[in-house]
Amino acid sequence: ATQNTTKNSRSYNKNKNNSNPIKILCAVYTYPRMRDLLRTTALSWGYKCDGFLAFSNETIPSIGLVDLPHEGVETYQNMWQKTRSIWAYIGKHYLSDYDFFHLGGD
Repeated sequence: ATQNTTKNSRSYNKNKNNSNPIKILCAVYTYPRMRDLLRTTALSWGYKCDGFLAFSNETIPSIGLVDLPHEGVETYQNMWQKTRSIWAYIGKHYLSDYDFFHLGGD
């Protein structure tokens, strides 16, 4: 018996035969005391992503750091508000440009 295996129009393997490879946007959140790790993050795994963003409570264009306001104070206990703001920003600006999204912290 022959099994019919209809695949989605998008293949999840990046290869030369795939005219529409998947794209992943990676983002990290940080704060001023840890921003020196941002370069390490970008160089160790961030460059492997199709897009890479870093969010903090300050903007430094030379290292790709974006200030993203959020409700409440800048504390670990308020991380959910920062995360919520990041996902809203990504959804508004990048949702149709990427297939998958990854968010991590420093």
